[in-house]
Amino acid sequence: MTLNRQASFAYLKTRHSVTFHLGWATAVACLGTLQFGYHLSELNATQLVLSCNQHFDGPYNSYEDTIWSKLGLKECLPIEESRLSIMTTMFTFGGLVASILLGSHTLSSSIGRKVNCIINAGLFFSGSLLMAFANSLTVLNVGKFLCGLAAGSSVVISPILVNELTPVNHRGFLGSFLQLSLALGILFSQCLSVWFANDQQWRMIFLVSAGIGFIQFMLLFTISESPKWLITIKNDTRGATNILTNLRSDKNVIHDEINHWRRLSVHKTPEDLESTPLLEDLSGDFTPLTPSRSRRGSIDPSSLSLYAFLTNKVYRKELWATMIIMSGNQLCGMNAITFYGVIFLRNAVPKGTRVLYLTSGLALCNVLAALLAVPLFNRFGRKPLLLFSCLVMTLTTLSISIGLVNGFNYFTAAACLVFILGYSCGIGPLVYMMVPEFTNHNAIAKAQSFGTVLNWLANIAIAYFFPLLRGVFGGKVFLIFTTINITYFILIILFVPETKSLHNYKDVWNRFKYF
Repeated sequence: MTLNRQASFAYLKTRHSVTFHLGWATAVACLGTLQFGYHLSELNATQLVLSCNQHFDGPYNSYEDTIWSKLGLKECLPIEESRLSIMTTMFTFGGLVASILLGSHTLSSSIGRKVNCIINAGLFFSGSLLMAFANSLTVLNVGKFLCGLAAGSSVVISPILVNELTPVNHRGFLGSFLQLSLALGILFSQCLSVWFANDQQWRMIFLVSAGIGFIQFMLLFTISESPKWLITIKNDTRGATNILTNLRSDKNVIHDEINHWRRLSVHKTPEDLESTPLLEDLSGDFTPLTPSRSRRGSIDPSSLSLYAFLTNKVYRKELWATMIIMSGNQLCGMNAITFYGVIFLRNAVPKGTRVLYLTSGLALCNVLAALLAVPLFNRFGRKPLLLFSCLVMTLTTLSISIGLVNGFNYFTAAACLVFILGYSCGIGPLVYMMVPEFTNHNAIAKAQSFGTVLNWLANIAIAYFFPLLRGVFGGKVFLIFTTINITYFILIILFVPETKSLHNYKDVWNRFKYF
């Protein structure tokens, strides 16, 4: 039995190289998170122009000379500035709906990862097209909602697809491109806005995103379905084997990897699962694909309900840690800058200079920070970086508030830059990595589902309430984020464990004194 187990673990130690098929599939999947980032910030630059609240001349003599005018589309859609938050909220509401739907095991598993991505690309395309040709706020909101559905699904499905296509030794490396592509999407939309955010061309920003959605839709037919999904859900060993021959550089361990995935589809007890590595159950030899019951008499752990995860004391520590880091990822204030930076930073640039140059610079810093932060995760650990991130954001939101209240425009811009750097090296990317690392195997899916829903609810709160609170408090609104970040700094110390270099669920929590 020991020899069989050692042989079956051989694939974990194999140092595969990145094959062309693997690299190509990862690049195509990353287009999903790139579009998520693109749609996060596209209204930041265009909302004042498209709503007739601000005017910039375009390259033509008049709007009547543009193709949009000839198609009978309005130059802009009269919307009060106080109602602009509704458009952004529609996007975040769509993301929330998608995350709730994907929490259903039937929906998220029955159609496959690749088909899910194809549907997402179709939603990105149709939603963006509606926005590009919108002649009313209603159509614009419907398009934004569809893009929100696609974004909410992509941020869940794309990482799963990449993880299940990638060998163990490259999961961290290739997985980091998902976060990088999100930052690139934000940068891309901000750079395009420098050229297109004017009275004549603002619709081009949405048309470009429709083009990206169409390109991804076509390219997805060139990549493979998840071999793990084919085995664990469809029991298609032959199809999974054929796919793995193109994804793995060492063909000798493919059989071991397939056998391991077959074992993952077998029902196991929580006691068995607690002794396994962080992301996957590696115990036991080959067992026929038949259901069983746990020693507690309940249906297998893979069918753990969300209600059980939320109410059972066994999962209480994971629940608290998930709630803290997933809500903190949004409530820290990052999306206040992403969604509304153009509005409150428009005085932070010299007179006659467009604020889009500043917001594009901030987006570029976000990309560079995402690149530089990856080596830090394994060097300094997860928890120290989370705490450092909260500390930096506490100080910078205080600085942003001081700058806005006193008219220190350059000081405000510099504080926003440092805030983004602090966010990108900690609470931004790490939360999605840590939830599977500190959660018992049988509860990972529910923890991620619940955490994602909580994340979108916090996102909706920022999207809708920030403009209202800014109207009441002015520049002092960022003091709210200062208080929030101090609170999360304390909560992370008390309730969130370190997961670096710890290989199973028990080690993570045994080394952490739960408050």
